[in-house]
Amino acid sequence: MTTNPSSNSRPLTAAAQELQAALDKGQRVEGRLCPRCKGSGGCVDCQGSGRAPCPQCQGQGNLGNDSRGNPRPCKVCKGRGYLECSPQCDSCLGQGVITSALQSQILAKYAPPAAHGPRKAWGAGLLISICLGVYLLQHLFPFQFAFFIAPYLAPYAPDYASWQIWRLLSAAFLHANLLHLLCNLSCLYVLGQYLEGYLGGRRFLIIFVLGAVGGNILSVFLNPHPGIGASGGIYALLSAAYFYQIRWGLGEAEMARNFWQSGLAILGLGFLLSLMGYPYLDNWAHLGGAIAGAAWVWSTKRPF
Repeated sequence: MTTNPSSNSRPLTAAAQELQAALDKGQRVEGRLCPRCKGSGGCVDCQGSGRAPCPQCQGQGNLGNDSRGNPRPCKVCKGRGYLECSPQCDSCLGQGVITSALQSQILAKYAPPAAHGPRKAWGAGLLISICLGVYLLQHLFPFQFAFFIAPYLAPYAPDYASWQIWRLLSAAFLHANLLHLLCNLSCLYVLGQYLEGYLGGRRFLIIFVLGAVGGNILSVFLNPHPGIGASGGIYALLSAAYFYQIRWGLGEAEMARNFWQSGLAILGLGFLLSLMGYPYLDNWAHLGGAIAGAAWVWSTKRPF
């Protein structure tokens, strides 16, 4: 049996033996011996046993003694002196050789879900359908909508009560005019195509809802005239797109940066217009949505 003297004389895998034999004959072959396990296919940390020495306590199980002279157990390995480990080499998946097929397999394993095929942006489609449906009701049945629907969806009402918390979300689906609606729907469509590729529709909707609610909360306290529209949720999505790229490297860096810079430019322009007496932009809702999106990214785990 062929052995590997540079790896404690551990035997090579069958694939590594075949590759080594071809190399010894001077043949051109595809692939190379794994540089980590040297062709053995076993884990170099645990030597194939499945138990690697704890790096914190160096396999001792404790970190000296406490003030009373009692052993102080290692918190990393919980006093065992070892950590559970895969017996096969992680670099070559136990094959002993690195081939282009194996590299493609590993890259596919860690690729974003969008790399395996296009995803339908159903989350953005749902939000677009709701906003469009509410707007059509508003204009097809203006009298009924004004007296029986709008009073229960708007962020303010004469008989507003503190327990009517659904208004913090329902106001996101109301729009002042067609231009307002089209701007928000186009943003939802673009962000849906970009974000749902690696986040999925469920996370996309969660971020939107958090942004809409967070933005309306800030608007209620700081804006004398709370606004309507989906822009709070949209700012949460813009913020999430940028910070997912910053924290986890997800998505395209240039596109995420463009989203973020565009959002900041509009936000800054909105505050400037407010100082000049233009009261029709709910800048606090935009800012609250952006904060909610960033908070979501930094308080949750990597999405895949």
